[in-house]
Amino acid sequence: MADAGHTVTGNESAGAATDWRLLGRLTAYLRPYWYCFAVSVAGFGLFALGMVLLADLLQYLLDVVAGAEGGSLLQGVALSIAGDTPDRIAIPATLLALTLLRALGLFLGAFPLDYAARCVVFALRAELFDKLCVAPLAELESQDRGAQLSRMTYVTEQVTDATREAVQTVLREGLLLVGLLGYMLYLNWRLTLIVLVVAPPIALLVRWAGRRFRLHSRRVQESMAAIAQQTGDALRGQRDMRAFAASDYSKLRFARDNSDNLRESVRFALLRAVSTPVVQLLLAGGLGLMLWFALGGQLLGSFSAGALAAYLAAAVQTGKPVRQLSAVQGTLQRGLAAVEEITAQLDREEERDTGTHVVERAAGALRLDGVSFTYPGADRPALADITLAIPAGATVGIVGRSGAGKSTLVDLLLRFIAPDSGCIYLDEVPLTDYTLANLREQFALVNQSPTLFTDTIANNIAMAAPGRYGRARIEQAASAARAMPFIAQLPQGLETRLANNGEALSGGERQRLALARALLKDAPVLVIDEGTAALDADTETRFRSALAEHTRGRTTIIIAHRMATIAAADIILVMDGGRLVEQGAHPELAARSPLYQTLCRGELAAL
Repeated sequence: MADAGHTVTGNESAGAATDWRLLGRLTAYLRPYWYCFAVSVAGFGLFALGMVLLADLLQYLLDVVAGAEGGSLLQGVALSIAGDTPDRIAIPATLLALTLLRALGLFLGAFPLDYAARCVVFALRAELFDKLCVAPLAELESQDRGAQLSRMTYVTEQVTDATREAVQTVLREGLLLVGLLGYMLYLNWRLTLIVLVVAPPIALLVRWAGRRFRLHSRRVQESMAAIAQQTGDALRGQRDMRAFAASDYSKLRFARDNSDNLRESVRFALLRAVSTPVVQLLLAGGLGLMLWFALGGQLLGSFSAGALAAYLAAAVQTGKPVRQLSAVQGTLQRGLAAVEEITAQLDREEERDTGTHVVERAAGALRLDGVSFTYPGADRPALADITLAIPAGATVGIVGRSGAGKSTLVDLLLRFIAPDSGCIYLDEVPLTDYTLANLREQFALVNQSPTLFTDTIANNIAMAAPGRYGRARIEQAASAARAMPFIAQLPQGLETRLANNGEALSGGERQRLALARALLKDAPVLVIDEGTAALDADTETRFRSALAEHTRGRTTIIIAHRMATIAAADIILVMDGGRLVEQGAHPELAARSPLYQTLCRGELAAL
């Protein structure tokens, strides 16, 4: 039992340390807006002062009505300022002034924090997006896309709540509570100490509730990420879902994740709904104890009726800030859970970019020396001891069965992944010596499934630098990729906006835009990874003739299943099981390579 108790204590200590660490990270983002915080403190200080003085105004009013000699703070101020002004004018005027003071305080307290909170979310989203652009591809592809989207939208908004609602509540209600307790101590410190008897149990309850709030907040965020993932899958896969009558299965998966979100949200709401009344009950117990002593008369001393009414008004007012401060635990812990998730992503390792070599334009000679690579968790290497040399300006075709390692080789060339052993050279300089940005400037890549962005066709073609290329060059690249005929038929031509990854276009049209993009970049090394797979035979024939013109003076690597696509290549690499088994020109491979002959026959059979 002692061990178990020790474990709980250790967990609580670790949790407290984590809270302070996360608050420190959040404070780092708020630090540039310290002036907003300062103005907010001053504003809520004015609000608290106005609220406290309302209780004092009650003493002033009752003492005037009773004709008693009052000790009200406001009465003394009114006499010193207004002199012989009648109380029937001074009291309403004071009430109006206190109302204006509270209104000004609320504005000065709330708006600066709202502004700072929006700026923090802006900074967090910018950092998350920047991290997205430099994170290792293997790590990004292994992460849940729904979680990534949720992190950029829902989770960052929870940080807004933490920096806005929680901080506002802590400042506003905290300063008000301090002001009220200070005023109560001023009026009668003995009675006030009795009220404070309930402070320790309230603090313990708030601490316990905070831990539970964090747990359920984290689970709500996880379920929101799952909902985002399910929605994204459904939007992308509607054709397949309906073709395979899988809509009911998709509904069941969504209902499961949606139910998880409901369950955790209800638990969060229940905890918040229970904790606040319990805090109020404890506070009422303290106030009841205070009233018991007060009604005994021993601790009232020389209290006037007005002073007693003012004290009771201040004591009753403490209920609201205590209630708000206990309820804000939910918002604060939800925000800290969001900060925890965001900072965990921001702290992830970036792509390694330790190179310093920069070249304006590479010649394009490539060499691989004993390169091997195995994917994490795989039982055999994707590439095993690959050694080859590709002269600058050569056209190289790569063929092989599915899983032979062709696309892995491309990923290694662009440093999307790093080899486990061996070295790759560009112009006899190791790839790792280049800066990542400069290395990738030397390559233009066409994927089998290109990504088209929600933007105009012109900007999609010129995605590397939309402002760098003129309209004439964009049209020239689109014509070379045989894309202009279908572009000209669109309502706005090159200015037609694409959406949903260009789903309104056919597969061949999407690939032609990707080809145009690569040709426009005019890099010294052109890599086409099944980039003509979706083209019809006539379009591919015309594209090959155009490609022949654009490959002069540049190294071109073409991965293809169609032998006609790579038949004219200077060198054809035949891969199987992660190994380079043959290389040579088409005629000699067709004459002596059994695997190449099999691949050629397979293509003919498919036709």
